[in-house]
Amino acid sequence: MIRSIAAIAVVFALSTVTADATAKQNTYSYFYEDVLGTSLEIQVKADSPVWAGLMERTVRQEIKRLDGVFSTYNSDSEISRWMSSTDGASTTVSVELYEMLQRFQHWHQISHGALNPAVGSLIQRWKQAEATNQLPSTSELHALAKPIQNDWWTLSADRKAAAKSNQRLTLDAAAKGYIIDKACEATWKQRNEPHVARSVTGLLVNIGGDLRTMGDMSIQVKVADPFQDADNQPPIDVLRLKNLAVATSGNYRRGFQVGKTFYSHILDPRTGQPANHIASATVVSTSTAEADAFATIFSVLPPQQSLELADSTEDVECLVVDSAGNVYSSSGWAQYSELATRTVAQVTDANKDSVDSQPWNGGMELTVDFEINRPGGGRSHRPYVAVWVEDKDGFPIRTLALYLQTDGPGPRWHRDLRRWYKNDQMRQLVDTTDLISTISVATRPPGKYKVVWDGKDDAEKLVKPGKYTVYVEAAREHGTYQLIKKELEFAGKPFEEKLDGNVEIKAALLKYGKAAKRK
Repeated sequence: MIRSIAAIAVVFALSTVTADATAKQNTYSYFYEDVLGTSLEIQVKADSPVWAGLMERTVRQEIKRLDGVFSTYNSDSEISRWMSSTDGASTTVSVELYEMLQRFQHWHQISHGALNPAVGSLIQRWKQAEATNQLPSTSELHALAKPIQNDWWTLSADRKAAAKSNQRLTLDAAAKGYIIDKACEATWKQRNEPHVARSVTGLLVNIGGDLRTMGDMSIQVKVADPFQDADNQPPIDVLRLKNLAVATSGNYRRGFQVGKTFYSHILDPRTGQPANHIASATVVSTSTAEADAFATIFSVLPPQQSLELADSTEDVECLVVDSAGNVYSSSGWAQYSELATRTVAQVTDANKDSVDSQPWNGGMELTVDFEINRPGGGRSHRPYVAVWVEDKDGFPIRTLALYLQTDGPGPRWHRDLRRWYKNDQMRQLVDTTDLISTISVATRPPGKYKVVWDGKDDAEKLVKPGKYTVYVEAAREHGTYQLIKKELEFAGKPFEEKLDGNVEIKAALLKYGKAAKRK
């Protein structure tokens, strides 16, 4: 697998500067789209862009290598070739695949079957249900679930493994986290050279909201509210992490639409039913693979069982939100929370309060959904993007989102965003606002973003009904500059506007209607 405390939602390339005894340390940040089917963020704390770039390249190379081991979408990957063997013979597999097969056996056992690598047949059945708009029967799902409960493969001590030919296997529940772990560890090994160790002191790898930090990299992570998944909405908690990993699973971004009902993409492998009772599960651990696996497990188990399992497992803490909006946390969760002096429920209530808490135009809000193009296909740097609102006189009312990317320290904006940049008020606001750096959230599709405008200006005051212009501005490094704008009448009458895309922004959809129900 959002609310923000800040007034502006930003996924931002930080330029945090700290002093070092030998050299000035800066945090260099890099963003990519379409990596393992989602987005990639890398931060390196180093004393020069040369060493930061070396670390960044190593991370991406290791991700690419391990994608060739675990991808079930690639028929030539190691796991695909291993599963395609139908004679049941044992073959020597890579260290990585062997280790993951062992781990899945362990996770399946301790979760009482809540995590199952053979859930693929159930996923296919729900995809069919979505395509035909017909729900599968309970008896059919039970029949599909019964034969997948165990005996998926055999392992021998000499690193040989034999796949069962009748099982559709996937390690996706933890593969992304495992790849993050190995990419971090491989990159960190380069610090064995004395000159590298002095030059590079911290690392962060974040793939689609699952992340790990190493070394002297203490970061703030917002835990997304599953009921408000726009990028500029307040979180349910804020974590401070160092040399730790975090992962979030949830039912609010991916799933199956059958008729008028949306079903979670996370399935209970014991019954075949979608795990709709849990909205999100966030796990902190020393291993991203562990956090990834347990986030899935805690999305399937009842909350109390999840808390008991977390409390009995070393280095695992969790925050679970059920479908009714109730929040549960394990006994050690508070040690990571910057809001530990208040309950999560109090934090959520506080987020609802503002200078002006009255509903806008009878409880309306504007949602801006947009998708970034991926030029040429494959992995690509994300362009700079700004989304904001101006009044009829061209005065900026509210910055909804600012996505910047830089491979080194510098200003906290970028001149290539011409219209956004030219306004002094916008720049000064960014300079004085605690910008969002990292969010743990259910995995988003590559390039897809969403922000919400609640009718307030940057001072948190409601604006008057009338005409306002929404801007989506994009500039790609070594690419093009594009601007989408639309003047709209905000007077309490719902509307939906599809805006034509361009080279950088594939599409944009504006929806003005009743505000989403807050849990």
